[in-house]
Amino acid sequence: MDPSELAAPVRRALAPLTAIYGAGVAMRNLLYRRSLLGTRFLPVPTISVGNLSAGGTGKTPTVRALACRLLARGRRPGILSRGYGAREGPNEESREMAEALPGVLLHEDPDRVRGGRSLVAAGADAILLDDGFQHRRIGRDLDLVLLDATRPFDRDRLLPSGLLREPPGALARADLVVLTRADQVGAEDRERLWKLVGAIRRFPRIEARHAPSAVVDGESGATQPAAALRGREVFLLAAIGNPRAFASTVESLGARVRGSRFFRDHHAYADPDLRRIEGERAGVPVLTTGKDWPKLRGRLKAPSLVLRVEVEFTAGEGALEEGLDRALRRRGSTPAPGASRE
Repeated sequence: MDPSELAAPVRRALAPLTAIYGAGVAMRNLLYRRSLLGTRFLPVPTISVGNLSAGGTGKTPTVRALACRLLARGRRPGILSRGYGAREGPNEESREMAEALPGVLLHEDPDRVRGGRSLVAAGADAILLDDGFQHRRIGRDLDLVLLDATRPFDRDRLLPSGLLREPPGALARADLVVLTRADQVGAEDRERLWKLVGAIRRFPRIEARHAPSAVVDGESGATQPAAALRGREVFLLAAIGNPRAFASTVESLGARVRGSRFFRDHHAYADPDLRRIEGERAGVPVLTTGKDWPKLRGRLKAPSLVLRVEVEFTAGEGALEEGLDRALRRRGSTPAPGASRE
């Protein structure tokens, strides 16, 4: 179950753990502010993409979009992730990234500094830090934070009774904020969220949507426009941070959803899961996400379709481009107090 959907008695029972977690977050951030915990900068520009919440804001497609922008600038980017949920080999985000960006350097390491060094040694001249906002030990030249418009941060709680990793005030240390899935809420809701953000710190308004780019046949690999889903009956299957947004996107394309099965983010599909899905899908194809497909390929007996989604910036793209360019020029800058360069 999504922590944001917990019943009030459960939230009250978790309140002591939430208080302990919040105190730990506050102490850690205080130690970084007072330079009692150090930050290490890599010798190449480092760009972090992160969030306040645990999953579901669109980090992976945003990292892909930034990698493409770095490639267009003649850079050789390396994508560094923690590798959460990995068991044997790369996790699902890295495998999805490898398929979408062949030839781009990828590395997983819970020790981000060590992982960044490995990417630099392999030839990366810019680092994209996937899910890096809370990993403050590694320095960054651009701190990009994603906020999901469909999950307003002011209506959430800290873990474990909610999804927030940090209080909203942590946005004060970001360089840029992107409101993702902005197309799925009205203008008044977007304005309200930007006012909340502006009360913490003023940022240029950058908004994005998750734009369906294609639907891929899981067996043949044949690709069609996402609009080909209109009128098709499908069964939704996903283990992602925000499955409701996936369902909303599919419905907006005109597909006829005949059922769904959603698991926790990073769920490792077991054979019994797949047998149960085979019985539930009622003879219609399974439609899943690009993130889930590497774990499902060759294991589903049902006809399968994969919805490819890209991030499309609908407002403030110029501010994003300027932020990237500033980050790429910062190599000669002086580290902040308590920080050091490799």
